[in-house]
Amino acid sequence: MRSIAYCLIVVFGILGFGLNVTAAPVPYDAETCSATDITSDSATLSGKAYDSFSSPGSPMIVWFQYGTVSGLYSGTSTTQNVTSGAVTEISVGVSGLSLHTSYYYRIAAQSQYELLYGRERSFVTLPTTSTTTETIPMISSTSGSGCHSASGKITDAITGKGIESAMVMGGLGISSTDASGFYSWFDPEEIMCCGGSYTLTASADGYISQSQSIEIDPQQEGTLNFELQPICVAEKITIFPRILKIERGQSSEVTITLEGDNCVPEGKTVTATIGKAGKRRISISSASEVTDANGQAKFTITAKNKISNARVTFNADSLKKTLIVKIK
Repeated sequence: MRSIAYCLIVVFGILGFGLNVTAAPVPYDAETCSATDITSDSATLSGKAYDSFSSPGSPMIVWFQYGTVSGLYSGTSTTQNVTSGAVTEISVGVSGLSLHTSYYYRIAAQSQYELLYGRERSFVTLPTTSTTTETIPMISSTSGSGCHSASGKITDAITGKGIESAMVMGGLGISSTDASGFYSWFDPEEIMCCGGSYTLTASADGYISQSQSIEIDPQQEGTLNFELQPICVAEKITIFPRILKIERGQSSEVTITLEGDNCVPEGKTVTATIGKAGKRRISISSASEVTDANGQAKFTITAKNKISNARVTFNADSLKKTLIVKIK
């Protein structure tokens, strides 16, 4: 059911609709939450479980898996039963952990119909015997309804205007902006609002994608804004010097500059091709270079031991410019 909901979200996002979606209740689910009370050899693992189909005679059984390698769980906690039709908070202490070590864990839940796993989270035990004072709260809930996790605005970094139909993706969540550039995003797997760390990526046609990290507080919606740089199209190419005069056996640098429409074409690939006859007369440091923050790429040309001329053609996108090299 979660997969179907996610597919619908993706379809609406691709079609460009502004999304402001609340996840529908599901019959059963389990979500891993943040670990608390972390010491040098113990921690409390937390999660939430929901099972509307459970009964006293056949409850959902919930436990945690944990280990020191991501995806491999050598430890198993004690189990708890979930029998109510509400979201139930699960907290289980584990001990005998190693000092100052990363642990990976996830919640596991066996319902009457399938075995569920929450997403993996991690924590690091302390290097001393003291206890962490930070406790990450969880919100209580009486239903399986979803929660938005983050919202904000995506704007053009040059004009400051909102970008319509831009996409925001993170976890299994996907959203698109409205006509003013605003979005509201949540992870469909986070229907029980455990929060956590996410990396959200914003993208739009004609812009360079941008990724940012955000720590989602389970008690309130986070805010994350994006400023996307327009993709700069090179519209002009120049060479300095326009004619290169060089002594036999010597080297000289050539600078290729790309210009855009009120923008700098940074990160563009410029290729250099020596004419057929010129290959016997000169060599070049590289067949291609990438433009820097000034839209420039530099090549070093070395003359061989023959007085003559050679041609080097530089290409970038659909632009082309030829340099004449005169060997003295």
